[in-house]
Amino acid sequence: MLSLVPHQEPRFLVALVGPMVLALSHAYDSVQTGPQHKGLKRLMSTWLAFNLLAGLVYGVLHQGGVVPAMETVYSDICSSALSPNASSTDWHIVFAHTYMPPHHLLPRRAGSLVPMCFPDDASSHLMLSDLAGAHEHEIAAFLLGLLGNSTRVILVSSGVSGLPAALQQHHQLTLAPIHSLGPHLCLEKAPLYLQNALNIDSWSVLVTEVFPA
Repeated sequence: MLSLVPHQEPRFLVALVGPMVLALSHAYDSVQTGPQHKGLKRLMSTWLAFNLLAGLVYGVLHQGGVVPAMETVYSDICSSALSPNASSTDWHIVFAHTYMPPHHLLPRRAGSLVPMCFPDDASSHLMLSDLAGAHEHEIAAFLLGLLGNSTRVILVSSGVSGLPAALQQHHQLTLAPIHSLGPHLCLEKAPLYLQNALNIDSWSVLVTEVFPA
């Protein structure tokens, strides 16, 4: 049935763990003391190695730069707002070609868009948009619509997508690099890693500030 679903992910198989353990438990007991014991040990070693590798890939590398990017950008915004020369500036963080960013990592005051770290009399707002896997032209149009009116726009994107370079080359935008945070693996774009394996930015999340060209 899983093969009939258009969108497939390994996590969809988690529901099978319980039934598989129950189905194989009797076979495990009979093999553990039989002549197939050595084969069982090899199987268990392979299973353990696979789970360690999968834990590293899916628990550390896969989309691993999203949370550090959220924390770093929020820290940068707070530092800017608390500086002596701070002005009343709105901030708009745009995520593209990454997993959905967790909003709770950008704490804002109840009932408003003012960040918790801003002074009590601050009128600046902090907004967050997730463009997911939108096309380059859609992202460019969205960013161009945000620029102006004292709004600083920060783009957070998967490095392997090459999005900042493409936006700067083909659209009326200038993107200034701020941070490159990793490790970050985007399995949805796995074929691109074959072309850019030696580029360190491909294994990172890129944080850039967007300006009109």
